[in-house]
Amino acid sequence: MNTTARFSSKHHTDDVRVRLKRLERAHRVAVARRRAAFALLGTFVLGIPLSSDALDIPNRFEAGEPVLAESFNANFDAIREAFDARVIRDDVIFPVTSADGCSGLIATLASLDEYRVAASGSITVSLALGNYACEETIRIESDNASHLTIRGEGNNPAQVTLSFPAGSDGIAVEGQVLERIENLTLEGGGDGQGVRVGRGSALRNLSDTELRGWATGVEVVVGSSVTSEEGLVLESNVAYGVRCQRGSDCYLLGAIASGGGTGFAALSGSAVTVSNCTAVDNVYGFAAYSGAFLRVTDGSVAQGNEIGFRSDRSLIHVGSSTSADANGIGYQVIAGGRISGEGALLGAGNGALTNIPINQPDPITLGVIND
Repeated sequence: MNTTARFSSKHHTDDVRVRLKRLERAHRVAVARRRAAFALLGTFVLGIPLSSDALDIPNRFEAGEPVLAESFNANFDAIREAFDARVIRDDVIFPVTSADGCSGLIATLASLDEYRVAASGSITVSLALGNYACEETIRIESDNASHLTIRGEGNNPAQVTLSFPAGSDGIAVEGQVLERIENLTLEGGGDGQGVRVGRGSALRNLSDTELRGWATGVEVVVGSSVTSEEGLVLESNVAYGVRCQRGSDCYLLGAIASGGGTGFAALSGSAVTVSNCTAVDNVYGFAAYSGAFLRVTDGSVAQGNEIGFRSDRSLIHVGSSTSADANGIGYQVIAGGRISGEGALLGAGNGALTNIPINQPDPITLGVIND
């Protein structure tokens, strides 16, 4: 064999070795990528976090080991089954017992992000009868909140009571839409807010719930909204029963506010509608401040308050069958406020129709009230 032949043979052998090394390296990279993909799928599948403990992967692959399609597909089947187990397509109840306590409730709410809820599904966190001593605010932060109801068992809100220390709020909804709170009592320590809905959030239904001992029972702020369809009781809240402010919207049906500062208040460009609601034994029954609109209608009653209705630089519309009875002052209009309405009843025992402070710089208008 001549020199040229020996050189060509050696060159061919070296070229084969280089190719083999490249193929081996490519295979190792492919296996590593598949393993990384499985690791990623094992922690987060289509937005659902899956821990490694939750996954039973039947086949494991090592570098250099052939990967059979059957084994590969079996692994994906395992991931799909784990994924399906965390998609809620029906109505699911997560129970919390009094032995679990408030910390158990908070842990249950935190666990909801392990699931995704289909359009057909819903989640109810159900609290067993008893008293729950909460050391911190319950924050609604789950992306599943729009499918979530927090409900106390029994047929009376007093049967499930959550108590909170001074300096704490009760339930806070920020940046979320919460479906419902019902059949609970939230007790405050003299300050804070029993239910706070803020930063463009919404509480679609707050019903059959009692809030007492707060600075403000229900605080709705910064473009947020709250609806209460029935059974909302606000008792002995120092400043406000319900305060809706800063461009927010509230609709309240059949609520009762007693023994506090202001029963129902609209402030700062907010709009509040109260229907068949009662404000009794407060400083102010119904009040609107700073460019807000308050509509009081359908048999709502202000009774035994220092001032039944108070409009300060705002508009209160008093609708049919609404009445002011036995208040120190029935209707008060100050600083360019206005009260208007049709068919409102002045009632008996009010100290005055209106009480206008002397030397008000702004024009004062008392709208027409037909008694």
